[in-house]
Amino acid sequence: MTMKTFKYVVVLWSIVFVEFGKVTGESGYNIEESKILCDLLGAVEDVRKNIILREALKDSLKDAIYGSAHHNALIEGGGRVVKSRSCGKSFFGRGVFCNHKRGDGCFAQSLIGTFLCVCTPGQINRDRSLCGVGVQRYGRTTWSGGFVVSQNTQALFEKVFDKVIKNCNGGSQNNQGNAEKLKQLRSALETFNEKLKPGTISGKIFLYFGGKNKTSGCSGLSETDLCAAYEGYGDGSANVNIPWLTKIRKALEDLEAVERARTNVIHTQTQKGAGESNEGVASHDAPNAFLVQNESVFEEAGDQPAKNEPKSENTTTAGSPEEQPPKRKKRNIATSPFTDIPHVASDPNEDHSFIIQPFWLLLAALLN
Repeated sequence: MTMKTFKYVVVLWSIVFVEFGKVTGESGYNIEESKILCDLLGAVEDVRKNIILREALKDSLKDAIYGSAHHNALIEGGGRVVKSRSCGKSFFGRGVFCNHKRGDGCFAQSLIGTFLCVCTPGQINRDRSLCGVGVQRYGRTTWSGGFVVSQNTQALFEKVFDKVIKNCNGGSQNNQGNAEKLKQLRSALETFNEKLKPGTISGKIFLYFGGKNKTSGCSGLSETDLCAAYEGYGDGSANVNIPWLTKIRKALEDLEAVERARTNVIHTQTQKGAGESNEGVASHDAPNAFLVQNESVFEEAGDQPAKNEPKSENTTTAGSPEEQPPKRKKRNIATSPFTDIPHVASDPNEDHSFIIQPFWLLLAALLN
C-alpha cells in the first residue's frame, strides 16, 4: 500500500466514524440523564444502607428515593406503583405525573419516579434508544398524554425498572469511610443540579430534567418531552422545589456537619498526644463513640440489632456510671472534647471521687 493510498483510507475511515457518531448521538435520548440518576441513586442508597442512621432519617431518605403511598406514589422494587389518593386525583396522564406544581407531579416527587418520567417510552421513534435501551425492547406499549393514562403502563414501568434502574452500578466501595460516601453523594447532587435546564409551561417558569423541548411540559407526546419538570417560584428559576432532592440535601448537610465534628474530635485528641492514658483511650474510642452518641442524625447503638453492635461499643449514656466499666469513665472528665459537642451527653462532675481516689492512695503510700 502506497503512502497516498494509506492517507486516503485514513480519511475515509475518519469520515465514517464522524458520521456514525452523529447517527448514534441522534438516535439516543436521555442517555446522560439516566447515568446521572444512576450515580445519584447508588450514592444515596450507599449512605442509607451502609451508615448507621436513626430511623427517622432512614425513612426520610427512603421516601425521597421511592416515594410514599400516603403522600405521592410509592414505587416499590421491581417497578410496582402504589399511588396515594391525591396522586393525579381524577387525571392519570404522564404530564400530570411528571410536571410538579402545586401538589401534582407525584412521580416527580421521588428519585425513582423521576427515573420513570425520564426513561419510560412515550411517543418515540421505535428505532431510537431511551436511557441506553432500545425502544423496541419494550414492545408497543407507551406512556404519554396530559390527562389520560395509556393501557398496561404498570407492566411498562416494571420493564423500565428491570432494564434501566436495576442495572445502576453507583455507590462507593465497601472499604470507603463515611466521609467518602458523603463526598460522593454531594458530587452526585451537584451533577444533577447542573443538568437542570430552565424552561416554561404555559408561561410559568419550570426547571426541566431530561427532554429537549423546554416549553411543552413532560407529557411524552413527542420524543423531545420525555422528562421531569419542576415549577419555579419567586423571582427566578433558582427558586424551585424538588421534594426528593430537598430531603436528600437536608440529610446530607446534617451528616456532613456530624462528620466534621467527629473529625475535629479525632484531630483534637491526636494533638494532645498519647502521653496520658485517659487521652489515649478517648482518642481510640472517639469515632465510634461520637457516631453512637450524636442523637440528631445517627442511630444509637441500643436501637440496632444485636448482630450489628460492635463489641467495644458503649450502649449506655455517658451519665450511667453503674453500667459503665470504670476505665471507660475517663472519657467523661472535664477535659473531654465531647462536652463541647451538641447532643453528646456528658457530665464533667460525675464520678469525681473515682478519678481522684487513686491519686490519694498513691500519695499516702509515698508519705509512709
